[in-house]
Amino acid sequence: MSKIFATKAIKDNKFLSDIQEYLKVKNPRDYIIFIIGLRTGYRAQDIVDLKIKDIKKALSDGRFVIKEKKKFRNYETRKFNKTPGYSKEPKPRVVEFSKRDVFYKILSKYVEGKPNYDYAFKSQKGNHIKVDSFARNLKVAGEYFGIYNLGAHTPRKTYGYNLYINSDKDIVLVKNALGHSSIAITERYIGIEEEFIKECSEGLENLICI
Repeated sequence: MSKIFATKAIKDNKFLSDIQEYLKVKNPRDYIIFIIGLRTGYRAQDIVDLKIKDIKKALSDGRFVIKEKKKFRNYETRKFNKTPGYSKEPKPRVVEFSKRDVFYKILSKYVEGKPNYDYAFKSQKGNHIKVDSFARNLKVAGEYFGIYNLGAHTPRKTYGYNLYINSDKDIVLVKNALGHSSIAITERYIGIEEEFIKECSEGLENLICI
């Protein structure tokens, strides 16, 4: 039985660059899914069923506006069960970007000449690619470099981790951006809790007598 590895953020910039170069060559479609997740922090399930017209609108507006499926499903469940607070329908998550960004240029080139009605990330059958397929393709890409913990959540986790670093470690900002219910969840999700335990454990070496 093969070992199952937990999906993690990519914290090594060299590997992050390598994985993008690999996807660009081997699977341009998945490369675009990857960088959208990396730049916006949207879940793969909210990216894979985008249509060309959705991306073109985002490019025109300079922002993505997506009603996140997980949040809306949770709302519908609370509403059905009449859980307190169910009446507050979640707003779409908005992520802005500059039209001067490389991100903008890459997306513009990707949708150029494609019909608005098409799925942006089509499978061989003509439907949109499934999240599981994207996860498998990322896993294969990671294994090429000897890394075994890539999955569908990797772009979003990497987004969260870099937002944490670039915001001078503002974990509350990251929590709010990812829509988590607690800081503890965010710390585990982006791997901060794991880093902290590792750092503290290194100091335990002093307990060992030779």
